[in-house]
Amino acid sequence: FHEALVEGVNFTVKVHWPEGVGDDLPEIGGRVGLVGTLVGEEGVFSMESPRACRADSRGVIRLPEYGLEGIDDAGLNGMVVGIMDRVLPGLKESLPEKVLKLGTVSGLRQSIRELHLPTGGIQFGKNRFVFEELFRHQLALAAKERQHRKGIGHPIQHELISQLQIQHGIVLDDSQERAFDEVRRDLSQPLAMNRLLQGDVGSGKALVALLSAVLVAASRSQALFVAPNALAAEHRYLFAESLLRSVGLVPQLITGKPSAGQLDAIKRGQANLIFVTPDFIEPVVPEFKKLGLVVVEERSAFGKIRCDTFTQGKLFPDFMVVTPVPLPPSLAFTVFSDMDITIIQDTEGPVPCEVAPPDKRDDVYNSIREILESGRQAYIVFPMRAGADVIDRERGQVLANAMAQEAFPGHTVGLFHGEMNRDERAKVFDDFLHRKIDVLISTTAIEDAPEIDNAAGIMVENADHFDLIRLYRLRGHLVSKDEGAKCFFVLSKEPSEAGAKLVEFVAKDADAFTLAERDREMRGDDALLGERKGDLPDFQWADLSKDRKLLLKARRSVFSILAEDPALQRRTYRGLVEEPTRAASGRTDGKSESSGGRSRRRRRPRRRNSGGKRKESAAE
Repeated sequence: FHEALVEGVNFTVKVHWPEGVGDDLPEIGGRVGLVGTLVGEEGVFSMESPRACRADSRGVIRLPEYGLEGIDDAGLNGMVVGIMDRVLPGLKESLPEKVLKLGTVSGLRQSIRELHLPTGGIQFGKNRFVFEELFRHQLALAAKERQHRKGIGHPIQHELISQLQIQHGIVLDDSQERAFDEVRRDLSQPLAMNRLLQGDVGSGKALVALLSAVLVAASRSQALFVAPNALAAEHRYLFAESLLRSVGLVPQLITGKPSAGQLDAIKRGQANLIFVTPDFIEPVVPEFKKLGLVVVEERSAFGKIRCDTFTQGKLFPDFMVVTPVPLPPSLAFTVFSDMDITIIQDTEGPVPCEVAPPDKRDDVYNSIREILESGRQAYIVFPMRAGADVIDRERGQVLANAMAQEAFPGHTVGLFHGEMNRDERAKVFDDFLHRKIDVLISTTAIEDAPEIDNAAGIMVENADHFDLIRLYRLRGHLVSKDEGAKCFFVLSKEPSEAGAKLVEFVAKDADAFTLAERDREMRGDDALLGERKGDLPDFQWADLSKDRKLLLKARRSVFSILAEDPALQRRTYRGLVEEPTRAASGRTDGKSESSGGRSRRRRRPRRRNSGGKRKESAAE
């Protein structure tokens, strides 16, 4: 039989069924797929009581396997087919035709049949129910009126922004400009902003946040920047101080107990932008003369700091959350769906990455020397073990001296270590910024420092001991997209298989949002959300870690529907939010609660209270 197939020989198969069983076969000339035991030889074959099954466009037949002990799959499948033949004709579609087209999913009847008798792929039927569940969830969130918090409508004045751009050569690209426009519109409104600013490392999120703070300061309000830890707050302050002071604004850094002088400057409104850590929100916030904007940087866990924390009387300051690592879209569009989301797209993508074994370290040094000889600068990041830097300051200085003599003769080498005090770190970084240092050897503390335009190389030692997020942030620390810019990940002597695979994954041109979803898979929702894990919706069909594309498609479909009918008053869309169909959660009893765009809504009882106003019953 197999030889006949290979050689293209025509042959006949005689099929036998008990009387009446094969009567529902196609007419003569029709196509049918048969599954059974083939017997015979020399071109004469036969089958006893085969099953007639549908084949897909490639001729592939998929048979359901129920895995129920003692019950024949074929018999059970026959019962299911019989039930579907009776029930499906009476089912009415639960989604409008336009929504089906927007989601590129099949109708209800076809999808249920595909779940049981797949012909177009295992996911073909399931995708419709995943999409419907996500669509209804997103529509309910979007249609629900958001809580409007009364804020400060800041008059938009561009004088200070223009001075900054002229003095420091700041030019926003198209994506940064769009993001800044969205924030600027929010700041001008009397309703408090609640926005999530996303983007790749080096995409300009910090710059957009800083310019937003300058706009607020120009309207005689103050801004608060909350960094995840003292070192991050220090580096954000270093990035902003010279810019702010150049236009007459006063920044302030508080990483310990605030002094009486600092609190007095805040109270009088003399400090325009204050950088703090979460530990010092409580003592600082009540002292503000007029708090107009809060920027919260969240790193590895999200949603810990809420906008309600910063109320001043009946007014809320504008609230912006900035994440160095993008929030996984599956969480951004569900748990944090109450926030407006702005994404800064990095159109150029990350610099090329190379993974090198330890015996190729000299080759990496040669590549770094080529970068230095072209007039550019480079970083070398110390190795880690068990999440901690393995080289202390003293050993680091010895290593820096050795590299200056052996690896990079003729070039200046500096040390940036977390054990240095603030003034020492600031001095070293300023020297690197002004090109007095060619190679900066650093602990992982460098990932919080501002990016340097002239830096074109970074070498990460023992890269397989770093977690995904740290590798990603170090990779993105190079903002230079010039030819020759490169990131080098050097593996340890005996890298683990998991560690090596993780380095290879980050080294690829994976976008930031793909990496964010991978981080969610690896760390889990407990690590990312903490107490807010309970805010995750409980889906029956959808898996947020796997159905990202369908989630985004459902969200786009919702926006398209609401743009057409914001109040969902058209007959076609009524009932989509009020009464979610049970078909989307597996109901196949022939009763649809939403059909043909008509909604079966309860008649509202009329009640009157003493004031003459209708009082809604608990049932409503």
